[in-house]
Amino acid sequence: VLSLACVEEKSLLLSAGFEHEIFIWDMVVGGKRVGSLQGHSQSLIGIKIFPGTYQLISLDVSGICKVWDSRTMTLVQTFSIPTNNNKKANCYAITSLSKKRIIIGSDQLYYYDYEESK
Repeated sequence: VLSLACVEEKSLLLSAGFEHEIFIWDMVVGGKRVGSLQGHSQSLIGIKIFPGTYQLISLDVSGICKVWDSRTMTLVQTFSIPTNNNKKANCYAITSLSKKRIIIGSDQLYYYDYEESK
């Protein structure tokens, strides 16, 4: 496990790691695994919750980012950093300061403004 996120309103814990899927755990019944989110084809760097939304953001080492709806646990959007065989994503952060933004660290920083279509 490399990353954890908690969906408090549903009492769920999400875990991400070297597997290619996000595991969903029920915190009420003692940490029983109740499902998974599938769609990545590489090891995951992490799973994060966008503050003030129902959006979960996952990222894998190939730079593919996926946005999930925590209410329905369904995939909403997929995008990636510019492709190049030598580039690997290392880390990411999400902010909601002046803009909702996803920042991905690779060979450089890639900024994605969450509420814009570009």
